[in-house]
Parts: sequence; structure tokens; C-alpha cells
Amino acid sequence: ITGIEYAYNTSIVFKFYIDIKERYITRINAHFPAGYLRFITESRTGSGVIDLICNVMENDCVEIYGEDVFDATNCRERYTALPNSTGPQYYIDGDSKGCRTLHGQFAIINPQGHCAHLSFEPLADPNGEIKCQESQNRQVLELFTQDELDRFERFQIRNGIDPEIGHDLDTCAELNLWCSE
Repeated sequence: ITGIEYAYNTSIVFKFYIDIKERYITRINAHFPAGYLRFITESRTGSGVIDLICNVMENDCVEIYGEDVFDATNCRERYTALPNSTGPQYYIDGDSKGCRTLHGQFAIINPQGHCAHLSFEPLADPNGEIKCQESQNRQVLELFTQDELDRFERFQIRNGIDPEIGHDLDTCAELNLWCSE
């Protein structure tokens, strides 16, 4: 969406694994409701997002891609050809706009850690990880217990968020956005 501001509430559940002795977060599990992922990936596909991702790759990721390798036109064409998300659960960890949009934001703050994730070709980051290429298709029950998900759903309901939709935006028709079936 370009030139339109709107506010909405959503809820996301996180689970942090912490090494208390080393004072370090070792892993973070996150669950974004599928309805919210669909909304966010389908509403963030305009030229502003394309420019953001390709500009980050061109300007912030020079060490990764090299000045002679990057092609802005090719970037825009390849990004535009990607699906918004992958699979029926709207995964944003695979070869999609959603994954690159997420890691594009991270790359602005931490280019060394995230620029490789923006690549259209498999490229390992400094930790040897390759992201935004193939979804892991993780099921939410691999990351959270049923009890944790039930508590999350009750939290959403108490706060006026339909768990099937994942947000409370009520002007979807006015903005010509998908919000619910």
C-alpha cells in the first residue's frame, strides 16, 4: 500500500530459549497467525517495498554482493516474480517476498548477519545458514505446545482479535485488502 496509513492490532506469540549462565538468547520461536501472515504479505507488495529491498541489497550489502555484481533492474524483476509467501500456512521462511521483506529490515540494522538472506541464489550467512530459499514447513506444534497455543488463542479473544484472522483491522474493504473470507 502506498500513501495510506492505517493502524491495527495483532498478536504474535514468542518463546525464548535463554542460556542463563552465558546471558544469551539461544533460540526464538515465533508464531504469527496464518490470517495475519496472509494479510501482511499480500498488503506489502508495492513498489515501495521492492525499492526498499533492492536498495538495501545495493547500498547496505555491497560487501556481500560486490559493486559489479548487483543489478537493480534484475533485482526488481526477480523480487516481483516471487510469491508473497509459500504454502497453505503462508510461510515466510522460503523463497518469497515475505522472507526477503523480513530480512531486509534486519539487514538495515545488521548487514553482515542478514544480507546473505536477501540473495536470490543460495548464499550462506556468517553462521553458515542459508535462508529465504526453501521453507522448512515447520508446523506450529513443533515450536509450541497445545497448551501454549490455547493460552495464546484465549489472549487474542480477550483482546478483540479473531484468532482465524489474526488482526483487528476493520477498514479492509475501504483499503481494498484481503482481511477475512
